Amino acid sequence: MGGPGAQSSQFIADVPSGAWPTTPLVVLMGWVGASDRALGKYARVLADWGYPSVRSVVPTAYVLCGQAGACDAWAQSMLDFMHDQGLVQGRPLVLYAFSNGGAAIVASMARICRSEDRYKSLWPRVAACIFDSAPAQGSPAMRHRVLNTIVPPGLSRTAWALRLHWQNLKDMMSSRSFQDDFWTEMLNLGSAPPHMPLLYLYSADDPLTDAAKLDALLAQKRALGHDVTARRWASSPHVMHFKDHPEEYLARLSAFLQRVAPARGGTVRIVARL
Repeated sequence: MGGPGAQSSQFIADVPSGAWPTTPLVVLMGWVGASDRALGKYARVLADWGYPSVRSVVPTAYVLCGQAGACDAWAQSMLDFMHDQGLVQGRPLVLYAFSNGGAAIVASMARICRSEDRYKSLWPRVAACIFDSAPAQGSPAMRHRVLNTIVPPGLSRTAWALRLHWQNLKDMMSSRSFQDDFWTEMLNLGSAPPHMPLLYLYSADDPLTDAAKLDALLAQKRALGHDVTARRWASSPHVMHFKDHPEEYLARLSAFLQRVAPARGGTVRIVARL
């Protein structure tokens, strides 16, 4: 694996030595509370397969408190970083989102590419999207489960709980909430012909991503003719499917990438390295 190609305080790019100028760029968008060390494991696998990548983790408040404007600003900054570093010129893109922290940025990127002249030509070059433990249809109960998972007990959690309570009240008084708009984006993603291939990796017992609601979303998308591939494991924790099912996870990820955005036109070597 090559060293980092570029780095900012928010975004890190890894470009493996020998990567072609037209090799697809994989954009890794981490889950809320993820460390760069954890997200970097996926970047290393991709680099072993010949893919350059960019990765980032959106701040907790942007997603947990439904700050659509802040998510849009983060996505805009990420697009600007990739553009300024010369990472997107001539390359297809693969968006790889973990949990709603990543999926929210995918939704923001889709909105920006529809509305910003600078990036209107970019969205047609998005070759595919991959979702790990996402999307989850937000609810007050789900947001509190996320809070209890990532914030230890104490004053900080209490302060966050008050912020969530206020956000829930705002959502109740609004005709459309951040979560409504987010779910609409997730339903419409990949709808424009030719349909963008989509891969979903999730589990039946994930306490943060309701598998039944995700099943229903995928059924809707298939009925609309979307190109949907999915793997629903019986059991593995939120964003831990790679850890719990490493060989199958990598095999499915590799097969999908080889179909939609091959790095070098050949087969890749599958190594489960955690």
